[in-house]
Amino acid sequence: GRPWRGKSDYKISVVVPVYKAEVFLPRTVDSILSSSMSDIEIILVDDGSTDNSLKVCKRYEKSFPCVTVLKQPNQWVAIARNNWMELVKWEYLAFIDSDDIVHPYMYENLYNACKIEGTDIAIATTIIRNNVKDKELCLNMPNKNTDVVVYSYEEVMNNKHNKDNMYYVAVWNKIVKTEIAKKVKFPTECPTKVILYEDCAYTATLYSYIDKFALSKKAYYIYDKRKQNTVGPYSVMYKNKSPDD
Repeated sequence: GRPWRGKSDYKISVVVPVYKAEVFLPRTVDSILSSSMSDIEIILVDDGSTDNSLKVCKRYEKSFPCVTVLKQPNQWVAIARNNWMELVKWEYLAFIDSDDIVHPYMYENLYNACKIEGTDIAIATTIIRNNVKDKELCLNMPNKNTDVVVYSYEEVMNNKHNKDNMYYVAVWNKIVKTEIAKKVKFPTECPTKVILYEDCAYTATLYSYIDKFALSKKAYYIYDKRKQNTVGPYSVMYKNKSPDD
């Protein structure tokens, strides 16, 4: 096994697949480091970047004991996630894209929601930031005084196609019990030789192992549509085709 740096244990491991993300990566990592929860490790997985992303990762590893950098030949985000989540040994697992932002309270509040509600997953509301305006994707929930509502598996499935609830199928605005997350693999190929939105396929299967879901009313994750096409190749993968082709 590889050496683990920093504290003797953590509560959440945040895995960040990185490919040609040197421009936005510091902003992403800084947002995680600003978390109100100190028991977080950050795993930066460089997927054969051809820019200075690996150098940026190494700078953070040198400066922050909670940061570990791993590298692999370019194999796409699904393989990066599959390879390295197997090494995660702490209680909860989270993924974040290398050019998005998390609110400082996101991981603490999602962790507390899991503990209080007794769930294996907690999901944050998301803000999509684009060139026009920030659109908060509001939850279709009853008016309650609490910041967290619990849904059953059936309720989540009934709402999954609602356009305002697209955050259900994304992988990046959640924390999941690690032992549950490891039961499912991200798809790396399919009969049509193209993979679209591999995280959606992952979460759809993942949910079958979960009975109830804690959903936060607060918008803690910022998905930045204004970004350059730094992770575009991760959304659409053509088999036997290089990301740079």
